[in-house]
Formats: sequence, C-alpha cells, structure tokens
Amino acid sequence: MERFWTRRWVKLNTDGTVSGNSLFAGIGGVFRSADGKWLGGFSMKLGNDSIFKIEAGALLEGLLISWRKDYRQLE
Repeated sequence: MERFWTRRWVKLNTDGTVSGNSLFAGIGGVFRSADGKWLGGFSMKLGNDSIFKIEAGALLEGLLISWRKDYRQLE
C-alpha cells in the first residue's frame, strides 16, 4: 500500500527596522506551523542602509533559513 502525505504549510513573518539616528538596523523573523505553533525565529543586527534593503534582507534571510530547514511550503 502506498502512503501519501501532505507537507504542512509554514508561516514566515519578517520585519526590519532602522534606528532613529540611522546608525544601526536590525532584522528578524518567526516561523510558525499551520496550527500556530512556534517553529523557530531569527534576529540580526546590521549596519545602516535604506529601509527597502533592510526589509528585503529580512525576507531573504527568512527564505534562506526556511530552505535549510526544508520548509518548502511557505506562506
């Protein structure tokens, strides 16, 4: 008998921020299962850059981590 299963979706939420004096920036994100359980997270301190690059960097880092963790169905 063959068995089939459906991988569960993983939710990725990311964010980036730049300090008020624009000297530092940071990114972070969380991974949650389809039923809302915590799967993991990340945060990083970065140098100054545009908010667009910071936000894009947060998304890229989240995607890289999700690939390494074999989260292929990402929302």
